[in-house]
Amino acid sequence: VNIVTQGETNIEEVVVKEGVSGTLVSLGNDTTITKLVADARIEVEGEGTIKEASGKEVRNTIFEKAPERIILPTSGRERSSSRAVTAIKISPAQVTASYDFNQTFTLTIENHTVTQAVYTEDITLGGVFTGLNLGDVDRINHSTVTAAVYGRLTSGGIGTITLDKKALVNSVNSLKANVIVNELEMKVSPAQVIPDNNFGQIFTLTLEKDTVTEAVCREHISLGGVFKGLSLGDVDRINHSTVTAAVYGSLTSTGIGTISLDKDALVNSTKSLEVDVMVYKGIVTEAILLFDQMIGSLITPVIITPEGVTAGATVAYQWQYQIGGEGDWIDINGATLGLYIIEDPVAIGDKLRVVVTGIGYYTGTVESNSVTIVEEESHSCPFVYSYNGDKFHFEHEAIPFAVNRALETTSYGTLRHLRAVDDKYYVRIVEELEEKSFVNDFQLIAVDYPADEGIQEVMADIYGNPHTIKNRIAPIEFIDSSGTSRLEEVTKEGELVGSKGNIVDTGKYVETYDVTFNKPQDIGNEAKLMIATQKTGLINQLGSFIIDKIDGTNNMWWIESVLETPSYKDKLLDFVSLVNLRVELWDGDEWVKQGEIKAGMHLLEEFLVLLDLSAIKDPASEIKVRLSSGFGFYEIHQIAIDYSENHITSIIELEPETAVFNGEEDVKSIIGEFDNDNRLRMVNGDIIEFVYNAPELDENHQRGFIVGLKGYYYIDPYTIENPLAKEWEGKDALEIIQEALDVTPDAVHAMPGLNWLMDLMESTYEAPLEEKIKTFFIENIL
Repeated sequence: VNIVTQGETNIEEVVVKEGVSGTLVSLGNDTTITKLVADARIEVEGEGTIKEASGKEVRNTIFEKAPERIILPTSGRERSSSRAVTAIKISPAQVTASYDFNQTFTLTIENHTVTQAVYTEDITLGGVFTGLNLGDVDRINHSTVTAAVYGRLTSGGIGTITLDKKALVNSVNSLKANVIVNELEMKVSPAQVIPDNNFGQIFTLTLEKDTVTEAVCREHISLGGVFKGLSLGDVDRINHSTVTAAVYGSLTSTGIGTISLDKDALVNSTKSLEVDVMVYKGIVTEAILLFDQMIGSLITPVIITPEGVTAGATVAYQWQYQIGGEGDWIDINGATLGLYIIEDPVAIGDKLRVVVTGIGYYTGTVESNSVTIVEEESHSCPFVYSYNGDKFHFEHEAIPFAVNRALETTSYGTLRHLRAVDDKYYVRIVEELEEKSFVNDFQLIAVDYPADEGIQEVMADIYGNPHTIKNRIAPIEFIDSSGTSRLEEVTKEGELVGSKGNIVDTGKYVETYDVTFNKPQDIGNEAKLMIATQKTGLINQLGSFIIDKIDGTNNMWWIESVLETPSYKDKLLDFVSLVNLRVELWDGDEWVKQGEIKAGMHLLEEFLVLLDLSAIKDPASEIKVRLSSGFGFYEIHQIAIDYSENHITSIIELEPETAVFNGEEDVKSIIGEFDNDNRLRMVNGDIIEFVYNAPELDENHQRGFIVGLKGYYYIDPYTIENPLAKEWEGKDALEIIQEALDVTPDAVHAMPGLNWLMDLMESTYEAPLEEKIKTFFIENIL
């Protein structure tokens, strides 16, 4: 609520009740408020007088002119404390709306000075000035700044101009000046229309400060802009301040159409009046943010129109945050793109939203819902470390998507740092996150290869097969979904390539990267594609959304048994695949799937996918690969290809000499076989340390290492476990559900969520990736 006064104004009493937030009282020089009662926090500015102030947020005091003082309650003390408020004046303080508004404002600061340089970014427009343009901003002297404001100003009300605290010497607060904006001299309704080959519209012209003559004729109306060439129908005088005009014809262009009322039809005015009508393609009606967010996350809104997600709408963005989730919304400087990486000044506990304004002949301004910034929600564990004689190195982020027993799997990684120390290898599995993991088995494999053949290293592919890497060849093209080349980024050390722009707005839910490599002559039928990538926090949020829907903390112990049954196992794996990074090869006619990557988010890990070049039907000088994932799911660091043949001398699966849990318990027998049902539970801080004897390495050979870890985990360490589920093996889904309800009647509360998940898996089974993601996001989450 803004209370703005000007001139000589006397107000007996102002009461701001509890629950009202963001109230601003802006007083003109000759304003007097006899009594102010503030039971909610307010801001007071200007040079008027408040004789008495009381309430939960203000103690009794006298407000005096220049500087004004407000008394605030002080926690734990009876006496009050005072805070001086610097005054800011603006001239002119009152303007009239105009379709081609252009005004230079003078800001005069009292009780403070401005810095030696004041820039455009030090000025922020708000209120009805939102969306206008800033022209020249000049420092006139130590206390005066001018700012030119121009653009399409169609609404009356309060416009605000804020001078940032960075432009003030030793100030802890920015200063905001209010300008009263009078309504347009003539208004038009409707003010926006849509192009139509058979356009027909009756416009109502309403005068604010004049009246029309007794007779208004068609000759008094003229059309311009994109209305030029259209026809005028009936023109009628409705009353002394209202005229209607029918306009029809073929309206195919977007832009501004003008309607002018000649001065001869006006009683007082010496000039004709003109109104603008926006001819636009669509209207933005809603902007939606998904999930609470973390610092460092990428976030983008879903923009909605009455017909659904827009296709090609041009919009302007302004991201805002609310400190501690309370008080005024603050614009984030420079955060004006559809994709925002959450960073300083936004902090944990703040709220975040985006204001979306249609431009480029789209219309509508909407504020998104707000999301809360929460502590990092990390789902991906456990971590594998190798020892090089100096320290342990984090080298593999295991089983990142195996969030219950039905999704138990094996992940494979490469240990580049592992070295023999006194003829021993030391490897650790560490649970570092607030989760609960179940490790079924762990493998360490030594791979020996000739030292004199130019081989750089050994890598495991996504299925655990070892390969030697000899020649890393960079791509010659790397094109994203929008047709933009990202080659420079993906071939530069330290850069990450992620979804760029706002693909969700356009109705596209999948991000693709088309990658082209030169193909040498006389190569074999296989190529080794290497991709360094990591998932984003959005995948974790999707997982949390589903687990929350079924109350996984209390019910996962029996729901995972339902999902493991033959009726649902394949559907579950198919559904979960929507979060994988897909790799496809162009065979000359179509894209052929080669594999899927499941990456963690704590380690920029490199994955190897073996390409079957024999699938390519016609000889080609290039290899084309496509990477596909949900929008915003992955970031890619680098990509390369190697056409060399493998040169492996020996592959040795090493048996651990010892496997010790937390320095005490021998667990070698528990996690020594892949096919058994024994698992070791790990919670935050737990460590399994393996010691292996190093086999003798043949002369003129080198050795690389790959690992495999089988298991699953719960994202909530407090997830309930119940051994009864083992007794239900062999039962079908309905029988398991009935058993769970008999044992735990409260399980009935999870049934709506479980039915939702089952229906979602059924409806998206074997559907294309884009359809899967669209169904999940639009039809379910939104």
